Amino acid sequence: MKHKILLVDDDEIILKQLSAAFSGLAEIFLATTGQTALAMARDLEPSLILLDLGLPDIDGYDVMSTIKNDDALRHIPLIVITSRSKHSDFEQSMAGGASEFLIKPLDNHFIRTRAEALLKDAEHLKTASSPDKSMSTERFTNLVSMLSEAVIITDSNGTIELVNQFCLNLFGYEKQELIGENVKILTPPEIAKHHDHYVQTYNKTREAHLIGNPREMAAITKSGKELFIELNLSEYAEGGVRHYLGVIRDITEKKLVQAKLLKAAMYDHLTGLNTNLALTLDLEKITSTETKQGYIYSLLLDVDDFQSLNAVVGTEVCDELLKSIAHILSHLSVTYNCRAYRLMSDRFLVYGCDEDEDRAVKHKEVLLDAINRAMNELYVTLAYSSTVTTVCLVSSLASSQVLDLKHQLELVLRTARKNGKKGQTVRASEGGYQHGLEFAALKLGLQSQVYYSELSVVLQPKVDMSGQVCSFEALLRWSNSSFEHLYLGDYIEAAEVTSAIIDIGYFVIEEVCKFLFGIPLEHRKRVFINLSIRQVSATNLLQRIQEISTRYGVSAEHLGFEITESMVATDIEIVKARLFDMQQAGYVISIDDFGTGQSNLRYLHKLPISELKIDKSFVDDVEDGHGHYPLVEGIFHLAKSINLKVIAEGVEKKEQVIYLNRLGVDEIQGYYFYKPMSIEACEQLILTAPLPIENKLG
Repeated sequence: MKHKILLVDDDEIILKQLSAAFSGLAEIFLATTGQTALAMARDLEPSLILLDLGLPDIDGYDVMSTIKNDDALRHIPLIVITSRSKHSDFEQSMAGGASEFLIKPLDNHFIRTRAEALLKDAEHLKTASSPDKSMSTERFTNLVSMLSEAVIITDSNGTIELVNQFCLNLFGYEKQELIGENVKILTPPEIAKHHDHYVQTYNKTREAHLIGNPREMAAITKSGKELFIELNLSEYAEGGVRHYLGVIRDITEKKLVQAKLLKAAMYDHLTGLNTNLALTLDLEKITSTETKQGYIYSLLLDVDDFQSLNAVVGTEVCDELLKSIAHILSHLSVTYNCRAYRLMSDRFLVYGCDEDEDRAVKHKEVLLDAINRAMNELYVTLAYSSTVTTVCLVSSLASSQVLDLKHQLELVLRTARKNGKKGQTVRASEGGYQHGLEFAALKLGLQSQVYYSELSVVLQPKVDMSGQVCSFEALLRWSNSSFEHLYLGDYIEAAEVTSAIIDIGYFVIEEVCKFLFGIPLEHRKRVFINLSIRQVSATNLLQRIQEISTRYGVSAEHLGFEITESMVATDIEIVKARLFDMQQAGYVISIDDFGTGQSNLRYLHKLPISELKIDKSFVDDVEDGHGHYPLVEGIFHLAKSINLKVIAEGVEKKEQVIYLNRLGVDEIQGYYFYKPMSIEACEQLILTAPLPIENKLG
């Protein structure tokens, strides 16, 4: 006889997965409640039970205890399937008689293998004295009469053979009115007309769409009243004859309540627009597809000074304003095939989608113009002054941030408000929400104060070809305890935007001068300090540098400054003027990250530069000390052709040192020799003779 497996879980997806996993292995029966599981276990005496612990009516442990205390059922192997992962759940399950304890999500191949093994063992363990469990009307009625769910058994053609009292009560029939009738009597005409074809097709092909797949569907009572039901349909054989067992749960009230709640939640009562919840659900729907191609264009509108307006002109007048704006957006959403939402009292959002990015941008601009024109016309009719600030954005549907679309727009809106933008249109760029939120908070913080306690300076030594320390580079460090998603690069960028980088730059210069002040004059080495475009643009840069260095007794020969190649490309005239002033004052200038920016080589030899640093990205390519690397060699020979000292940075491997030494670079900077060090460590290092390069290579 073919095995029977009883699956007990109230999760439709899990039941479908398990039904598929055991396809062809056994007859599958489904139960979504503990009561149904117990009744079906007693009636069917399955070969194996898979039991979820979290059932809607009684606890899974109680179901397990009842089964294991029943002499007729205790021999049935039972697999616990649960999302609970505590060790106490495992111990309680195994102590209660479970054969296996599996944690969701489940692997189909593994669970089928375990089921096959348990079914094989069960054949030997089942006692020969187990009573015969053949189906009978009296026995079936006794077992299911206590269930608060409708139960129906039909033959292979769908003719009703048995029903319980709850089924009769639910559909309003007497028993004699259903027994012998086709089960399609309980379905609406649009479903009933396909029933016979479905049964015939299944009996011929054995390819099931409903059996083993719980689903919600419509049903109809004797009086013609339509119901919503959840149907769990199983198939089994008794005496060589096939039957279908259906367990029906009435979910009509649940559906009606859900519909009412959904309507209240999805539509704003004042304006009739979609709500914030509707936006969330819509965004989830368009981002839950298997492929996420296309673009979403969105506009966020916020009424300026709405609270003040509400206090002056009153709630009724402001409500009319909101309804007027909603009417405009509703009309435009139809015209331009987009959707409009009221997110909160005075805030609205409109979005649409297009498969092409350029068209999405165009649609956004067209919609924006239409909104602006309509709002200007509205302003003319108002008896008071009012404006709306609009933020617009085009995002890729493939972006993981689409679900945070509203938050991104609101973040840009808050920033615009802080910057004094009112009644304007702000075009936002797509970016990470959390990163953007923290970055905005950091910028706002740096506008008011630089927390120097969070900053420190470390120094990284540079060595010459003999291995001797010849200079240092000063590097800024930021102790970040408040921003999870931000790093030093973000801090420097925020400081650049807010001009806080100017004060931070002077902080670094002062820390370097303090370091040099503590070093005896005969042991001092030059320290290079990075300059930003903001610092170079400041008219008093040279004056401030000289003020700080003079205060600590540090001469120009012990200070050098590095600028990036991209800075040169940004504003060549300003950079050129400042650098000549610094050269005249005796400071050495080095160009950093060469080869990664966009500087024009025509200007390179005209700038007062003494050193050029080969960027780490080029040094990383060096893997063979005796190899040939055209880019590195090209930069080296270019620098030497205009009499520049060459420094290679980011050196981390022995092979790189051998190659650069063979090439003839002047200095090397990188982890192979020294990592960035604290000022205190550098004070010790500078007074100690370093290892010669031969020892490092050996």
